[in-house]
Amino acid sequence: MPNFSDLPTEALDRILQQVLHVSGYRWYSDDKDSKAKPAGELRLVCRQWSEWFYEHHLYKRLSFDSGARAMHFIIHELARSRRRPFLRPAACTDLTLQEVWSWGPSSSDQDKVTPATLEALIELFHDTIVDLDFTLVNFLSLPTSTIKALGRIKNLRTLSLGFDSRSIPDIVTDSSQQSSPKKPSYISFQHGPDFLRSLLMAVPGLEYLDLFWIRSSDVPDIPRSYLPSHLLPNITRLKFYFPPEDCPLDGIVSLVIALKSSLRMLTITHQPNMYTRRGNDTYHYFNGINKIRVNDQRLLPLFEALQNTLEGLSISSSRMLTTFTQLKFTKLRVLKVKSWDGCISRFLNLDMFSDAPIQLVYLKGREIDNHPPILDLDPLARLPKLRLVLFQPDYEVGFSLPESYVNACEDHGVEYSVDDLRLPDLMEL
Repeated sequence: MPNFSDLPTEALDRILQQVLHVSGYRWYSDDKDSKAKPAGELRLVCRQWSEWFYEHHLYKRLSFDSGARAMHFIIHELARSRRRPFLRPAACTDLTLQEVWSWGPSSSDQDKVTPATLEALIELFHDTIVDLDFTLVNFLSLPTSTIKALGRIKNLRTLSLGFDSRSIPDIVTDSSQQSSPKKPSYISFQHGPDFLRSLLMAVPGLEYLDLFWIRSSDVPDIPRSYLPSHLLPNITRLKFYFPPEDCPLDGIVSLVIALKSSLRMLTITHQPNMYTRRGNDTYHYFNGINKIRVNDQRLLPLFEALQNTLEGLSISSSRMLTTFTQLKFTKLRVLKVKSWDGCISRFLNLDMFSDAPIQLVYLKGREIDNHPPILDLDPLARLPKLRLVLFQPDYEVGFSLPESYVNACEDHGVEYSVDDLRLPDLMEL
């Protein structure tokens, strides 16, 4: 009688994708090891699966926060390939490096990943990496050799780039008032606008650029002529956070304009909530949404550039759009809103949406519970193409659909449901 191990590898792969699936909410973590551990344990079930598990699942998602740990892993894999050259190498589709020390000597207690380590990991997995996530520390810069290595990743589709600026010695300031490190003559580095331009031009297959962990003021303002659209990847989705009012957005705006011809999905979130220390013992909670001003005009040139091409928009707060009454989104199909002031009906009835072919609206459940029910205005009256309203569930306190929202959907013949989906998934509905 056939048993489980006799199933075709395609069927096994589908089953194990579910067995090894890690829900971000269930684990309250994005720990990549939480997936590698059960994969490693399952290798022990049957010897004939061992090599298949190794190739397809054991290292599918890798995360490194230690340079020593990363180098130990690289040495281990190189030694294995020498011992058993007839075996296929393991596949890693999702690689995360939490801190890449981009410049300057790190102290003995700072075990950071270096650009050379990143290059070595790329060499191991350049055929399989699809999602790459790394945070640069000290300086928004990479050696030219590292950027060329990134260009050798054949199937790179998602790049999440972070930046953590820290004070280091040997920083000089040139006549343009832009800081740059004193670099040894034998290493070629790309900095600021050159770095971002070279990085984007090196990865022609890139589809999603995530800049959430870079302060908008750190994104260099690049002249339009410096980023010719025909040389850029066809990035269809961009994510960044909206900074406090004292931070400029020029770099983000120039990037959006450069990507205008391909950009279809935009995610703008608030600055990450965090606790900041004041004095020795006092901690202050920073709420990013509360720092968004209603009449902030910094996003206007960005939306003006995209109002006739954007198809999917996710925003943390309605304040990012409310005052731009002159806008008209002519191709917007999906709208996701996480927070709003007062009643959501007033926001959905803005003139900017009246001509938009919006088919799906996604609202956060907790925000619905925190605001009064719809009484004075039909929220769906000016959305004639709407076919589905989704409500993001609140896992902490539970969520049930308010009757007023249910009635509004039923009156317009619109489907409604509770689900937790990202913007790309919403675009596929």
